[in-house]
Amino acid sequence: MVQRLKGTHGLTNVQFVFHVMYGALDAPCLYPGDDVVDVIGVSFFEGAHDDCYRKGADCINSNVEATLAWAALHAPSKPLFFPESTPQDLTAGDATWPTQFVSHIHAAVAKYDVRYWTYINMDWNAHGWGQGWGDSRVQATPAVLELWKQQVLGDARYLCIGGSPCGKHQRPFSLHE
Repeated sequence: MVQRLKGTHGLTNVQFVFHVMYGALDAPCLYPGDDVVDVIGVSFFEGAHDDCYRKGADCINSNVEATLAWAALHAPSKPLFFPESTPQDLTAGDATWPTQFVSHIHAAVAKYDVRYWTYINMDWNAHGWGQGWGDSRVQATPAVLELWKQQVLGDARYLCIGGSPCGKHQRPFSLHE
């Protein structure tokens, strides 16, 4: 598909992502090669089953970290991506775990120079997802929203709608839009 779209059709405005769902064991077995991959992605979910659940900001999920380390070693020229991420096993009104998760992912972004990141800002319960999810909307808890403003919107590495840096003098997107 990549060769057809880029070679035969000459497309230059597309990037192909190798997305590993979870764990470093998948990446070496499934990686199709540098010639057909532009970006390497790994899902970043954390819940009660993960080693960093409810731990300090310096903890990075070992499965995610192993995949990022594999990518840095075997495909160092490829930008890294968190194509989907959200905390799991949330308790309504508890800001501790969501703020720890935001700190975990922010630390991983900085340590591995992750270039792209998608955060799933969702009230999973309202959509019938049930046990193990919760409300991961950053605006649902004031402490989480404040941390989000500081670590994400206050960091020029991240871009707001329109591609402008979300620095302190930029108008960030509304979490209520």
